[in-house]
Amino acid sequence: MVCRINCDTARRRPDRLIQRANPVTRVLLCAPSAGLGIALVTQITSLSWLLQSRYHLPVESIALVWSAGPLAGIIGQLAAGHASDRTWLLGGRRRPWLMISGLLAAGTLFALLHLDAVARALGGISLVLVAGTVALALDVAVNIGLNPARALIGDVMPAGPDRSLTFAWMQTLSGVLGLGISLVGAWFGAVWMIMVASVTTLPLTALPALLVKEPRVLTSGTTFGGVSTRRLAHMLLPIVPATGLVVVLSLGKAVGIALPVGPLLLTSAVLTAMLAARVFGARAGDPLNGTHRILIGQGLSWVGVFTMFVFLAPLVRERLRFASDDRIGSDIAIALGLFNLVAAIAPLLLLVPLTRRFRRAHVHAAALISMGMAFGCIGGLVHCEPALWVCMALAGIGWGSLVSLPYAIFCDRVDARQLGLLLGVFNLAVVIPQLVVSLGLGALAPLLEARGDLFLMAGGALIASALAWSRVPGLPVQPTICSDAAMHPVPFDSGAAQ
Repeated sequence: MVCRINCDTARRRPDRLIQRANPVTRVLLCAPSAGLGIALVTQITSLSWLLQSRYHLPVESIALVWSAGPLAGIIGQLAAGHASDRTWLLGGRRRPWLMISGLLAAGTLFALLHLDAVARALGGISLVLVAGTVALALDVAVNIGLNPARALIGDVMPAGPDRSLTFAWMQTLSGVLGLGISLVGAWFGAVWMIMVASVTTLPLTALPALLVKEPRVLTSGTTFGGVSTRRLAHMLLPIVPATGLVVVLSLGKAVGIALPVGPLLLTSAVLTAMLAARVFGARAGDPLNGTHRILIGQGLSWVGVFTMFVFLAPLVRERLRFASDDRIGSDIAIALGLFNLVAAIAPLLLLVPLTRRFRRAHVHAAALISMGMAFGCIGGLVHCEPALWVCMALAGIGWGSLVSLPYAIFCDRVDARQLGLLLGVFNLAVVIPQLVVSLGLGALAPLLEARGDLFLMAGGALIASALAWSRVPGLPVQPTICSDAAMHPVPFDSGAAQ
């Protein structure tokens, strides 16, 4: 007898699906991501302002400090994800990493308030170096936890609507708590924001992980199959031009050579466009081609978002040149608070209902278009706080989609037995764009007449990303045989990935 995946066969896997309809379990599954999201929102909201107003670093140095984060993402998410796939400790494969992540994130958040004291204690070394090191430690903490936190949802929730809904819950909980921490910053200042975040991150990240029962056995449930080293390298082809740009710019900074940043950025963009034309001109039925399209769309969208994260504070300072540091800090906190508020409610109230009528990739593309239009307006039209807040609220629709739908789409396409590793690979389409923004646009920013030009670039990247996501093919319905063998998961074989 032939049936569809996730039908009666799936329902007869109590080790995997027993928690699927329990709202309390959904909240527990989402809490670690929300706790780490508080740390991330605090960093995004306060880091640039803190470095500029309290430690008086120039914009080029601030962008350089931000470049520490992607290095942590490349190493942390790949290593933690791969290790969590293959280990079982303290009753879980994801649990140990979430506990370590919560401890480290809480400590580094507190250290952000004492960068100058740390620099003096270390013999007066460069404040930029100290700030970069602390930012790197914070990003390591967040990154070694975010991947297992998302993989935990993929482990427990079955593919399809349940998984998409849980990722939407994750973003809603993260957004509500992100809004709360942003309001703390808006009302009491960035210092209190960092202090509150350092106290709340650990319990939200570690305690729920102790209460969720992880399945000991995982099954593939997809035709994508295992990932060899060669196939893994081929999967990453769409981000090769951006990676090459990052390597060249990094080497140039290391040896002190002034490189022509503009032509290098243009070359990378042209090569990426050529690769995209090849990918979208190929047969869409190949699962790897679908993954390529996802990575192209994901990478372009994060170029746009990270441009906003890094340069929002300098843009507000440029547009409100006579405002005090405290007022600028409050304006940024309010703008990002509205950004996170809309991102919190959009997945459950808007995006998930739309996915019941339209394909998830198309819903995500529409949300990215709204963010691209908002960033374009900020770059070209906004010169007062109310207009900034309206545009940031509109952009929150895209942000809510970006941190929820792509992960559900990707998890449904890959082998669950390698989910931690593959989510780490997926994260490269997040961290490489951040390095492009930090090293490339950070060096280009002083050469531009206005910071608004950077937001126009960000809007263009998001529109291009939406076009890429709109071309992501849907998953075919996969039949499977309802036999005794299909009703019993096969334990993960560590040699299957070779």
